[in-house]
Amino acid sequence: MTLDISSLTIISSASDALSNWELAGYITVAAVTIGVIGEAIHDFTDWFKKFSWWKNNGGKASVLLLIVALAGELLTQIKVNVISGEIISFLNKETASAIARAEEANKATEEERIKRLDLEKSVFLLKEPRTITTTQRKKLINALKEFKGTAFELSASDNESITLALDIEIALTESGWIVKNWSSPVGLPLVFPGKSFSIGQVPTEGVDIHIYNSKLSLAKNSLVNILKSTGFQGVQGNLYKELPIQDQNRDVVFIHVGT
Repeated sequence: MTLDISSLTIISSASDALSNWELAGYITVAAVTIGVIGEAIHDFTDWFKKFSWWKNNGGKASVLLLIVALAGELLTQIKVNVISGEIISFLNKETASAIARAEEANKATEEERIKRLDLEKSVFLLKEPRTITTTQRKKLINALKEFKGTAFELSASDNESITLALDIEIALTESGWIVKNWSSPVGLPLVFPGKSFSIGQVPTEGVDIHIYNSKLSLAKNSLVNILKSTGFQGVQGNLYKELPIQDQNRDVVFIHVGT
């Protein structure tokens, strides 16, 4: 526990007062001893009886000294107890305050550590491209091979999303799906593997899977569900009624991988 200057000053003053009252206590004990000895000498010996004052007043004086000394001893003991209690109470409060400050500091340190870990995790996630693992690819193949022959087109928003799009293409083709080409849905940038992201375009997030033919709903829904079940975030599927481009193929599952 570390005390500041004001706390040290308070404790120092209280300690000085305690020392003074303890000294006074020792003096009263000495006075009590003198009073007892004086009364014993007066009552049980002939010492100093040749002195008339001692013979006539020595016993009374010794008793009076004893009474005053006992009262003083009681007073000093009370003051010593009070000051000691105040010092102990003050130190207990300072200890509790120090513990509370330490807990707050530990809490702040832990919160800072968690924030730092979250930041490091975010940076890691930004740097680490999304991919489909071997286990995930096997799940995709097993779930989608019943829709063998389904045509699909792919598009991606940037170079990182191309990595995931290529993994999806591999899994789908191994399932028997047929890739038509890499296209660009209306309002989205067209990005081909090996080329940089189109500056100025705003990519979508997650994986968007949509169709324009309700006959492909089962295949589309199966693809959406299996991607979600394997842990991919932001996967959504849609059925649109109107084609964005007049001569676009209706019998294709369109897959756009966003950021």
